[in-house]
Amino acid sequence: METIQKTRRVTGKDAVAVKGDFLILNYQGKDYSFELSSISKPLAAASAAERNNFIVSPSGYGIHWLDLDEDISINALLNSRIKD
Repeated sequence: METIQKTRRVTGKDAVAVKGDFLILNYQGKDYSFELSSISKPLAAASAAERNNFIVSPSGYGIHWLDLDEDISINALLNSRIKD
């Protein structure tokens, strides 16, 4: 059985990507896909340029979209997919 820390973070330049209407998150070598409309109304309504203008926090615990002033927690995303 896989043991997962309660506080999750991502690292690496390719850990997060926006592809079409999906946010792709790579955590511990596995890709998780999230439909933008299910995680954020502003992201779902945003242009491709706005969706792709994001930064991962230096700590790796969150994602911030600069043009939208939208923040999403890595923990919240993964908690919706990974059961401890």
